[in-house]
Amino acid sequence: SRADGLNTLGQIVGQSKIADGTSTNAFATAVSPPINPATDDLGTLGGNWCNAWAINGSGQIVGESLDASGNYRAFRTEVGVPLDPAVHDMGTFGGDHSAAKGINNIGQVVGQAQTADNAYHAFRASGNVLNQATDDLGTLGGTSSGATGINGSGQVTGASKTVGDSARHAFRTAPNAVINPTTDDLGTLGGADSLGADINDHGQVAGQSRTVDGQWCAFCTAPNGPINPASDNLGGLGGDASSAKAINSDGWVVGWSGIPNSPTWHAFLYRNAEMPDL
Repeated sequence: SRADGLNTLGQIVGQSKIADGTSTNAFATAVSPPINPATDDLGTLGGNWCNAWAINGSGQIVGESLDASGNYRAFRTEVGVPLDPAVHDMGTFGGDHSAAKGINNIGQVVGQAQTADNAYHAFRASGNVLNQATDDLGTLGGTSSGATGINGSGQVTGASKTVGDSARHAFRTAPNAVINPTTDDLGTLGGADSLGADINDHGQVAGQSRTVDGQWCAFCTAPNGPINPASDNLGGLGGDASSAKAINSDGWVVGWSGIPNSPTWHAFLYRNAEMPDL
């Protein structure tokens, strides 16, 4: 099993193999662990794999699942409500695939969806079914984008290809707005690419970026600021790479990092300019 999301009530979502090993299903705990197979199994959208990525304070859950045709589809459900393909499949932008990655406390969902011309675009959706006319966030000028985090005011972060698909950069939108290539490109730590993973209610974005020497490093921006190579590189635990995965309202960042002389990764918590090895 694997846990991927946690809300303020202590409810946990993620994925777990079922008893006979034939399927990996999404789960949501009622209040706290352990997982109860009788009550916490959310099932799938008809396929043999499903993962719940996020849960908000109201117990609304989003994620992605294989459907009966083998397509990955975004879903929205609630704690204690197993997935029903006829009810919980959020659809796409005209293509076959979609995935929901985050949800805020007012129920706005973010992720990415395939378009009719086989591109992937980030979305922000308030409804249960994707509507490209209202939910498509566009890109930073390239062909594809994807959203991974949303805060309480509707600001979204993720990553998008830039003009000519020459690079992929982290972005931060204005509240409830589409991606604006002029204002929303967060830049990098000096290298070619960056990825936004999460955003807090102050507009701080955490993620990972390549540095001048090509190394992937965790970063955390100032509120509503771009990536500043001089101040936003969180460093690591001494290994070859690091990545930030989530940030809370106090600016505490969690993620993983390589460690010296080892092929393994360790979890970290970055706060007060320190990065303890967890």
